[in-house]
Amino acid sequence: ACAGILTPAGSTLQITATPGATLQAKGGSDGAGIGGGNTQAAGDITIENGQITAKGGSSAAGVGGGAGGVGGGAGGAGGNITLHGGTLAAFGGGQDFGAGVGGDNGTLTITGGAIKPSGRLLTIQPTNGTVPVYCTELLLAHLTGQNKVQAITFSSGSYGANDLYANNEQLYLYLPAGVTVTDAVVDANVYTGAVTAKADGSARGYLCYLKEFTVSGGVNG
Repeated sequence: ACAGILTPAGSTLQITATPGATLQAKGGSDGAGIGGGNTQAAGDITIENGQITAKGGSSAAGVGGGAGGVGGGAGGAGGNITLHGGTLAAFGGGQDFGAGVGGDNGTLTITGGAIKPSGRLLTIQPTNGTVPVYCTELLLAHLTGQNKVQAITFSSGSYGANDLYANNEQLYLYLPAGVTVTDAVVDANVYTGAVTAKADGSARGYLCYLKEFTVSGGVNG
C-alpha cells in the first residue's frame, strides 16, 4: 500500500511551513507516513519547520522506508532524512515493527528541531552531518500543554529552533555527546539548568523556571 506522502527512492521532498502550521501524514497498510510504500525505499526527505505528525501503516516507518520487516523491512530502506527544525512526532506502525524514523538503513541528519518517536524509536544512528548526535530529553518544570520554544543556549555549537515546541514538560533534542543545554526560553519565560548529552542516549534532566523576584530588608552580618 501507499505511503501517506509518497517519497520513493530517487525522489526529493522538502517540507517548509508557515510558522506554527501543522501536517499529518498516515500511511496505508505497510506504507510509511512519509517515505516509501510497501517494501519501497524512501528518497530524500528534508524538514525545515512545522509541526508534523507521521504514522506508518502496519509494520512501516513513520518517516522512512515502507514495510516488509522490522523498521522498514526488505527493500524498505530509510532513505536520506534531514531535520533542520520543526517538531516531529513519528510513529511506526505496529507495536514491535516499524521505525518511528528510518528503515533498514539510510542516513538521518539532525541539525535542529525536536523528534519524539515511539515504538522502535530511530533505526538509523543520527548525526549532525559531522558527528553522531543522541537523544537528550529536557524536562521543563511545571509546563502543561504545548509550548513554543523561542531560544536554547548550549555549551557549544548551534541548533535550529524553528517551530520547536515542548509537549507538556518534555522536549527531545539530538545533540553531540558532551554538549550541555543551559537555558531555554519558552513562551517568553526563561528556564535554566544543566543537561548534558550522553553517548548512550540516556540524558534526561530538568530546566527550572526563573521567576522574577525582589529582595528587601535583611540583616547585616
